[in-house]
Amino acid sequence: MLGKVPVAPYATPATDEVPQSIEPYVMGSRAILLKRHGALTFGGGLREACMRMEKLEHCAKTLFYASMLEDRKPLVPLSEKEIAKLGSSD
Repeated sequence: MLGKVPVAPYATPATDEVPQSIEPYVMGSRAILLKRHGALTFGGGLREACMRMEKLEHCAKTLFYASMLEDRKPLVPLSEKEIAKLGSSD
């Protein structure tokens, strides 16, 4: 739904470092995590960007809870084939 979500390097908030840190990712991403800061999402309009943020937050919560499971096995991401089967319902 969101595709790969890159993590931009840390940049001091409210400085020109922030746009410089996200610049390499903006054109090819629907969402960007800002290291030690927060997240950005993009869309054709405000509603689409907000829905993508909701999806990103849902994924983050799911991964967080999964990482707390008792067995402590490493999380294994879906394969490219499995991801392709999900399709894009964005």
